[in-house]
Amino acid sequence: MRCARCGHTWVASPEPDPPADPAHPAPEHGPKHGPEPPPSPLPPGFPTSFPVDFPWPLPTGNGPAAPAGPPRAVLAAAWAASLLLLAASAWAALAWRAEITAAWPPAARAFTALGLGG
Repeated sequence: MRCARCGHTWVASPEPDPPADPAHPAPEHGPKHGPEPPPSPLPPGFPTSFPVDFPWPLPTGNGPAAPAGPPRAVLAAAWAASLLLLAASAWAALAWRAEITAAWPPAARAFTALGLGG
């Protein structure tokens, strides 16, 4: 198997045999010196220490950091410019509504619908 993140390769071990029937316990061979240590959660041959030149800090697993957005002042300026452009467009439409209506007659319906006359 190969890790998609780091490219480490290892061989998967087969599933352990199911436990024996408790009514017929398997005979014990040799002396028993206490409980066996639990199996290692790491695959065989997996490094347990890192080389001195390992790139620190270690990744936390939370994914890449979010890119920094623009500063608040830039966002505030962008909003102010957008609102100023919208207000200027509305003023221009009111100031030159007669010229707009003469150039494009369907605009008269829009001005009438807004209560501004044609």
